[in-house]
Amino acid sequence: MDSGEADYGYGNAYSVAFYTLQNGYKNIINIPVGKEERAYCLGIHENEEILLSIINKSIDSISKKRMDALILDVASQVERKLTFTMIIDAYGSEILIIVFIIMVALIYSALLNKRAKNRFEMENKRYVILSKLSNECLFEYHIKSGDLEILKDIDKGTDICEKEEFIEMLKNTIKDFDNCNSEENIYTLKMSLSGGDKAVFKVFFSYLKDESGKNHSIIGKLMDISEEEREKEQLITKSQLDGLTGLYNATTTKEAIIIGMKNKGADKTDAFIIIDCDKFKEINDNYGHLKGDLALQSISKGLKLAFRQTDIMGRIGGDEFCVYMHDIPSAEFVRLKCKQLINHIQELNGDFSINLSIGITIWKDQISYEDLFQQADDALYLAKEDKASKIIIYGEKKA
Repeated sequence: MDSGEADYGYGNAYSVAFYTLQNGYKNIINIPVGKEERAYCLGIHENEEILLSIINKSIDSISKKRMDALILDVASQVERKLTFTMIIDAYGSEILIIVFIIMVALIYSALLNKRAKNRFEMENKRYVILSKLSNECLFEYHIKSGDLEILKDIDKGTDICEKEEFIEMLKNTIKDFDNCNSEENIYTLKMSLSGGDKAVFKVFFSYLKDESGKNHSIIGKLMDISEEEREKEQLITKSQLDGLTGLYNATTTKEAIIIGMKNKGADKTDAFIIIDCDKFKEINDNYGHLKGDLALQSISKGLKLAFRQTDIMGRIGGDEFCVYMHDIPSAEFVRLKCKQLINHIQELNGDFSINLSIGITIWKDQISYEDLFQQADDALYLAKEDKASKIIIYGEKKA
C-alpha cells in the first residue's frame, strides 16, 4: 500500500480511510462485504492489575456509538504525505501559467541579448573599418597588471606598434597621463626610423571605469600623422627658403642671424658678409631673364661650395646675398672664403662673366643687427667704387 503497487486488498473501512487520507489515493474503490465485529487490544506493563481493571471499567462504561466516534476521530487525524502528483492536481494550471511566463521572459531576454550582441558586434565592425580608413590603431592598457594590448587587426600594416622601443615609449606616456590626472588627453609620440624618417603618432586617452566607478583600464587610439607632419615641415621649410636659389629668404635670414648673434660666445669672433652681383640688370637685358636666373643660381651654388655648413646663407634682395659666419679664426680666413666664392662662380658659369662686390664686417663685441648690416653695407659700397679690389673689410681701405 505504501509503494502504491497493490492491485487489490482486503481491509476494514478504517484502514482504507487511513491510506486514502495519508497518500491522497483516488483510485481506491471500496466494496462493502458486510458487517463484522471489530476487536481492539490494549497492552500494559506486567503486574499492573489495578491499572488494567481501571481501563476495563472505563471501556465498559463507553457506549458503542461513543467508541466508534472516538476511533473514527483518531483514524481521521492522519498526517498526509505531500507528493508531486498531489501538487500537480492541486496547482497544475497555476504552475503551467508560471512556467509559460518564465519561458516567455527567458525567450524575450535571449532575444534582447542577441540583439544587443549584434549591435555590439556591428559597433566593433564600424570602429574597425573607421580605424582602418583613418590610419588608426586602438589599444587598451590594464592599470592593475600594467599590460598593454594593441589591437593588431586594425593596425594598418605598419610594424612600428610591434617594436619594443615604441611600446615602452607608449607605456611611459600612458603612465604619465594616469599619474598626472590631467584633463589633457592628447599626446604626440615621435620615433626615428631607419633611413632618417620619423614616425609621428597622435595619441588619445580615455578611462574605462568598472561597476563601482573606479578606473579599470585606459583605452585609446594611435593616429599616424607622419605624412601630415612631413608635409607641415616641408611647408615651413618652403616658407623659409627663396624659391629660385634654395637659400634662406630675407626674413628667415634676418631671424637666423639675430639668433646667432644672441648665442655668440663673448670670446668668439663672427663675420657678416654682403655680396652684390655687379651690373645684374645688364645680364637680364643682354641675355634675358632666364640667364639672369641662372646667374643667381650659380651664385647660390658657389656660396654652398665655398662656405661652411654652419654658416647662415641667404638671398636678401634681387641680386644681393649675405653670409653670417660663426667663430672665424681670422679676417684672412673670411677673405679666403670670399675668393673661393668668386672662383667657384667663374667655374659654374661659362656663358658670361659674373662680377661680385663683397662687403665684410668682423665683430667681437656687442652690436645690433642694424649696425652690423650697416657696416657691411658701407664696406660693400666701397668695394663697388674700388676698381682694384672687389672685397672690402669694414675699417680697412681695401684688401
